[in-house]
Amino acid sequence: PDAAVAARGRELLATGSASIAERLNALLPKVSRPGDAVRGREVFATQCGICHTYEGAGAHVGPDLTGMGSHGVEKLLGVILDPNAE
Repeated sequence: PDAAVAARGRELLATGSASIAERLNALLPKVSRPGDAVRGREVFATQCGICHTYEGAGAHVGPDLTGMGSHGVEKLLGVILDPNAE
């Protein structure tokens, strides 16, 4: 019912999947490089683990992410950028 909130929502949702595809294309070269496992654990603990579980660590609010790496970088990045797509 708040016109300002509704306008902001329309603005944010107007970016649509093209914006996600653009971000995916921009980030794929970066995430395709070898990673830093120690830093990854830190990021998971502060950003993902508050809702998700990975190898027994984290919370049980969202899906367990153990084994997601087998889907490949592109699939995983797509799910991170647009978790409600599927």
